[in-house]
Amino acid sequence: TPLPAPISLGSTWNRDLIHRAGQIAGHEAKLLGYHSVNAPILDLARDPRWGRTLECYSEDPYLISELGTQMVKGVQENGIASCLKHYAAYSVPKGGRDGNARTDPHITPRELHEIFMYPFKKVIQLGKPMEVMSSYNDWNGEPVTGSYYFLTELLRNTYGFNGYVVSDSEAVEYLFSKHNVAATYEEAAKRVLEAGMNVRTNFSKPKTFAIPVRNAVNSGMLSMETVNQRVREVLKVKFRLGLFDNPYTGDGKLADTQAGCEFQLPFIDEVQSQGIVLLKNADNLLPLKKANINKVLVTGPLADESNFMISRYGPSQLDCITMLRGMREYLGADKVVYEKGCDVFDENWPETEIIPEPMTADEKAGIERAVAAAKNVDVIIA
Repeated sequence: TPLPAPISLGSTWNRDLIHRAGQIAGHEAKLLGYHSVNAPILDLARDPRWGRTLECYSEDPYLISELGTQMVKGVQENGIASCLKHYAAYSVPKGGRDGNARTDPHITPRELHEIFMYPFKKVIQLGKPMEVMSSYNDWNGEPVTGSYYFLTELLRNTYGFNGYVVSDSEAVEYLFSKHNVAATYEEAAKRVLEAGMNVRTNFSKPKTFAIPVRNAVNSGMLSMETVNQRVREVLKVKFRLGLFDNPYTGDGKLADTQAGCEFQLPFIDEVQSQGIVLLKNADNLLPLKKANINKVLVTGPLADESNFMISRYGPSQLDCITMLRGMREYLGADKVVYEKGCDVFDENWPETEIIPEPMTADEKAGIERAVAAAKNVDVIIA
């Protein structure tokens, strides 16, 4: 079931709703044969330039910890491991960049512990998650995925985490390909395993990691006891989930009758309604009253687009209603005027963000049509 993005879930300020969202995610994962769910995301949305702010509940550590705890509890009630991400200090990269660059977040030690680590600490202590995802970035020059301080001293010894650590995709390889703290894959494998990472993820075959680990052990670079300890931590979670008694928990037939958005539409509508944020409503303009409106202009580059509504993590299978379609259905097509006005960016973008170019004749004409239409309507939605 696709739920609204976390930034919308956070805007509900509703613990019970988020707990129910976790229950749905955990239940459907169980039916589909999954053993873990990559939620909740405990990053703080503090830099609007960062392109993943929609994945964050909030900019506030307390709200994130409260909602994150409920998500963990809801997921794990179903015998599914909940995975906290992205640990740690991930969401304020220098320049708003993401994982393809060495992000080097400029966070003071006090900010790190009182703000950015607070949700992880509280959710681990209150929700008891079984899984944590280590992030791409470094802090103070040290990659988190290869940091004994972050993965063992803080996570296990201080916060009391009792599960296993999985890397974000390619975070292990970044130790030698981006951060340059390891010269070879074998050195990177040694560093992450000794730091406390258990499971490496990437879009490649397991042997890509297994062979360097084997080489590091055979050369004496990495002790077999370290490998055994990392394996023990994973096996403990599998025992807690009952996977040694029943590793195949999925039920395809039952999933066909219980898993999917068509079975949760009332809940999805409720979450969406509670997540709406109204910043201003001068003269009580909203909700629009049909009897008082003769014409409405709907304008803007996204007025008749739905592609931005769909998650990049997979199809939602929900009917995405554009603003233009919604207003036509609400008021009637005869009352709605549409002019696109302009595109989100011009044909020479992104170069034109640095060196502006004059608008073309077509761009000017599109804006002029929208301006002219705006003069003959009661309401403008842009």
